[in-house]
Amino acid sequence: LTILAILGIRHVLPILTAPQRVILLTPLLTYPLIYYLVPYMPRYRIPMDWMLFLLAGIEICGWIHLHKR
Repeated sequence: LTILAILGIRHVLPILTAPQRVILLTPLLTYPLIYYLVPYMPRYRIPMDWMLFLLAGIEICGWIHLHKR
């Protein structure tokens, strides 16, 4: 999921303006910092999952669109 989300960012970043990029990337880059301070628990991922699923879906849609050509 994380790898697909990283690949999905490639498709989204060129479309976004600078403020939109900041809004998208700030939580993705800063939220995982909590894992360095507290013991890991699966529920810590829940607030980030929707963003990862959305970015992964963008990548998968890009693959589907590419193969339809």
